Amino acid sequence: MLNCKSFSIVTLVFLALTSFSYSQSDYEKTQKFNTKYKEIEQSIIDAESLADCEELETVIIYFKNEFSDDKELLDKTLYPLKFDESFVKLEELLETRKGDFTQITSLQDKINSLDRQNTTLLNLIDDLEASQVEDAAKIDSLNKLTSQLKTNIKRRDELVENIVDSLLNDYLKDTFTLNDTEKISLKKYIEYNNLFYNIEQTITDNIRFLEATRLQTDDFAQLKIDYKEFESTWNKIGPRLAEIYLNNKDKTESITEINGKFSELNKTLDNKIWTALYKTFKRKDIVLQPFKSGEEFTTSTLVFIEDEMKNKSIRRLSDLKENYETFVDSLWFSEFKANWVPFLIENKMFTVEQKDTIETQFANWNEALIEEETEPNYWNYLIVAVVIIVIAILMVSMFKKKD
Repeated sequence: MLNCKSFSIVTLVFLALTSFSYSQSDYEKTQKFNTKYKEIEQSIIDAESLADCEELETVIIYFKNEFSDDKELLDKTLYPLKFDESFVKLEELLETRKGDFTQITSLQDKINSLDRQNTTLLNLIDDLEASQVEDAAKIDSLNKLTSQLKTNIKRRDELVENIVDSLLNDYLKDTFTLNDTEKISLKKYIEYNNLFYNIEQTITDNIRFLEATRLQTDDFAQLKIDYKEFESTWNKIGPRLAEIYLNNKDKTESITEINGKFSELNKTLDNKIWTALYKTFKRKDIVLQPFKSGEEFTTSTLVFIEDEMKNKSIRRLSDLKENYETFVDSLWFSEFKANWVPFLIENKMFTVEQKDTIETQFANWNEALIEEETEPNYWNYLIVAVVIIVIAILMVSMFKKKD
């Protein structure tokens, strides 16, 4: 069904078509044709559904038939298009508008289908993670589910990003203020595409994906890139939409919520990165104080090194040396510096200065171990002396008994 606005326009067109007067001058006929043509053209632009477009097809047929007797006249007076060319343009415009609704329906169906699949996958992953069993079968299942979910999330992200990119290119590419007609067209586009819901749901799905899955360093790097690009695009359109919906409380609240969701997404990803790094050290039996930033990681690492140096006199030297080699050789230079440092620095989560501060302590740590290795162990001497004294006392006691 046509809405009230588009229906009134189409009604006017029909009424105008039936009131054609044969007594009109050539000029009046041309002007009347142009006026009706523009009305139908605007009705196509304002169409809000596929049904609207189908009714406009009938309007165009009546319109063309009504003026067909004046084709020769109009070919001479119309500019830049002639009679037939004008209707070809109208029909092309109508087909394009019909395609918009067909594409939108198909696009939203795809998004809805992915939503259902992603919900199922997330629930399956949650169930597996909650189980106490930790075996090869569980890990394999998790990897497969995570891979499928990652693919689905990526596909859904791309569909929504296409909607946003189209919005940016077709409506908000210029900085000047939109006129009322453009605003109406923009709002219709937003409604058709469920823009606010789809963006918010996209971010929510990504947050759940981060919370539910086990990711690697390469995954984090790509996610950082994807999230930055998406947020950057939103930052281009968000303020413009806020201006357009200035007097619409529901829409301004949606825009504010989306801004908050992006902050939550970035925070969740950063926390996931630091947790993964913490577990990287823990897998090698290097237990650091928990950290959620580059500054906290630096402090935690320095505290660990300091404790290792303080404990050199009460722990076995072999254990101290093993911790040093594990931390410095196996973890820091072989894994952390090679795989994590470039990524963390590039994303402003860790600094070169913090890295240098930690590495400076490696020399002090190594020197402390060397000193421990070369220093005489007075405790050993004391133990030997005690043993000698005890043996001497026992021997003296034995000789006295013989006497």
